[in-house]
Order: sequence, then structure tokens, then C-alpha cells
Amino acid sequence: MTEAFHPFTDADNLEPVKRMAQDLAQQADKWDLENLPEKVNNNEIRAKIIQLKEDTRALSDMIKNDGSDHDIGVSINAIHEGFHKIMEAWHAEAGELLQ
Repeated sequence: MTEAFHPFTDADNLEPVKRMAQDLAQQADKWDLENLPEKVNNNEIRAKIIQLKEDTRALSDMIKNDGSDHDIGVSINAIHEGFHKIMEAWHAEAGELLQ
């Protein structure tokens, strides 16, 4: 995610996103099939992972179909935000609430 997202936010460079979109979708597919640690093995996080899977697949398809740079940028921003919500839960201390 970092290698795809930060060149866009730091330098308005979408080439890494375009090059890595298929891999992001494949990784989200794999993540959806993984056994999750107990603290994130719940319906809320599963739903976020499914959304991540759908969003990364849509981004990959958008790029394959020559989507606009604007739409690709909007999509990768939303994907990055969703990814961080999952990671925050993953790394939260026991008892912290998800937002």
C-alpha cells in the first residue's frame, strides 16, 4: 500500500498505483481468506476487509479500462483510508475501541 499510495500523495504520481493495482487486489483477496488474529476476527473487521477487496478490484478494473486520473486518485485515497482503519484495529491495544 505504501509504495502505491505515497508517490501519489507526495508527488501526484499515479504510475505506481497503476502498476500495482492488480497486486493490491490480489493481496486483498488473500487477506480475505486468512485466519485473522482473535482481536480482529470479528464482523466489523471482516466487513472492512471485504470492502477493501471490492474497492481494490474496482480500482484495478478502472485502470484496465483507462479510468481518469482523477477517479483513480479518489479511489486510492478511499482504499488507503479503509486500509488504515483495518491496520489501526490490528495494532490497537486490547480494550481500545474501533472508530
